[in-house]
Amino acid sequence: KLLNKIPKVPKVLYYQSKNNDGISYSIIEYIPGVILPEIDNKEALDSLYYEIGLMLAKLRSIKFPTSGLLGDQLEIIPIKTKHIQYHGVTNFVLDCLDDDNLQRRVNIDLINDVRNIVIQNDFLLLNTNEESHLVHGDFKIENIIVDKSVDSKLHLSGVLDWENARSVCKRLLEVFDSNLPIVTPSSSCAAMLRHGYDQLELETP
Repeated sequence: KLLNKIPKVPKVLYYQSKNNDGISYSIIEYIPGVILPEIDNKEALDSLYYEIGLMLAKLRSIKFPTSGLLGDQLEIIPIKTKHIQYHGVTNFVLDCLDDDNLQRRVNIDLINDVRNIVIQNDFLLLNTNEESHLVHGDFKIENIIVDKSVDSKLHLSGVLDWENARSVCKRLLEVFDSNLPIVTPSSSCAAMLRHGYDQLELETP
């Protein structure tokens, strides 16, 4: 119901909370079109980048009293972490670095180096007293749908994959403007923050 206020978001037609197997699912509106990486026309891309920028600005206009995950009733759910001695984002990253799957796949020296960098820059990562607003959570070009409109030109027709949407402090986005490493549990999220916005050439707003 929140996202119904924002155009280009597929409407949720049916939602089922967790069943006996712990699985939840939803049926959403079909949006025709193709994903953005399939478009190679520069003129069309320039116009699409502007529309995408407007979409992001509309998301930013939806504000929340604090940061966290969104519940079924749009209530803010604080992110609980095993680590508690630092700011919320730092604690979350440290939890991710302790993950058994990660430690089996990544050199422990690299993990420790990242851990030290995150702890040393804890004061930069999050100030929970600052403005919080809606963030998609996985806003990458593969989740952007475009289609031809009545004017025969390509336009933004939809943005998919909203299950990671959350309220995030403005400070988090400001910090990622620097040269600090980005650590997230998802490589696509990290890539979008570090490289994706440059690829989209988003303008203000």
